Amino acid sequence: MDDPTSTPESTSSPVPADFADSLPPDRLLLYGLLWHIEIWMREMAYVELSARYGATWSTYIQGNEARAKASDSRLTHMPTREKSKLSYILFSNLQRTISKHWRLFHEYLPPKDIWKARLTEVDQIRNRVAHFRNGHEGDLRRVRQLVSDIDAGFWDFCTSYNNAIPILDPSKDPVAQRYAAFDPFPWAEVEPNKFARIGHAPRDLSMAVTVGVLRRPWLRAQQPQSIMGRPGFLCDVSLVARNNRIFDYPAFLRSTRRLHVNVCHICLDATRSAIRLTIPSIAGKAIILPLLEELVETAQHTLRPDFRHRDFADFDAEVSASRSAVDKIALEWPEYVLGPTNPLTFLDPSMPCKFFPQV
Repeated sequence: MDDPTSTPESTSSPVPADFADSLPPDRLLLYGLLWHIEIWMREMAYVELSARYGATWSTYIQGNEARAKASDSRLTHMPTREKSKLSYILFSNLQRTISKHWRLFHEYLPPKDIWKARLTEVDQIRNRVAHFRNGHEGDLRRVRQLVSDIDAGFWDFCTSYNNAIPILDPSKDPVAQRYAAFDPFPWAEVEPNKFARIGHAPRDLSMAVTVGVLRRPWLRAQQPQSIMGRPGFLCDVSLVARNNRIFDYPAFLRSTRRLHVNVCHICLDATRSAIRLTIPSIAGKAIILPLLEELVETAQHTLRPDFRHRDFADFDAEVSASRSAVDKIALEWPEYVLGPTNPLTFLDPSMPCKFFPQV
């Protein structure tokens, strides 16, 4: 799987062979695996705590990141996109956060006693790498064992974020009801207990809005008719440009910056024709409905005619260039803005794969 957070520079600058050979054996692979494990543990913590607690999720993180964040923020001449508390807490505090809220994560990880035992070893290996020690010849084998243990769980986590449940009766949910008229292809019963999207789009429709539900795997309660105010769910709202229009992503993000605190993720599409918003349902309709009103209206105002030349002879190159450009836009914003190469924007249950294919 491609690194979802790598910069264009890092992907275009391979490490010289003689430089790599000067390092202890397997050191680059070891570092890369540890980097992926920790990045995805932090992402997992963010999503599940957001689904459980909404905008106050960061108050449930163990540890204090203030000093590290302040030190980083002081370097105004070299800013980074990292703004989340989770990006600055110690790895030990990340582990404590997951342990304290184990109910939210146990679906993805080995049994708690095995998980703790694995991390005890890997935490020390991480320190060896971070402090430039040669380490032990078995370090890579132990990290690979952890990767093997969590590979399927990380895949489950990621694919569950792209497995929206349709709202078959919009009248039962205030958000779905509000935007039902904006969905040109609503769900309809085509046979007894069989539903499909059918309909037609008016020629003058410039933007469609579809609303679904993301149910987190740790939730055991029966799904209510409306998820508003309930923990464990996220509204999954897609805004799709139509009639040869695209979104001005930078304009949309700038204009809605003050609203982002109540959004879990803003997902950008390689074609620039879609914006996907995930919003913790625990916020309730008193917050979510006005929030979406403004987000949808702003998206409508940032639609632009698509004047791009479509050269179908080199379509793959066009898509690749567009994907890279949109990724670059996402990387100019905090961690909650995701570009099209991030697996959280596209990997779904119909796409079986190893989350760490290099192992």
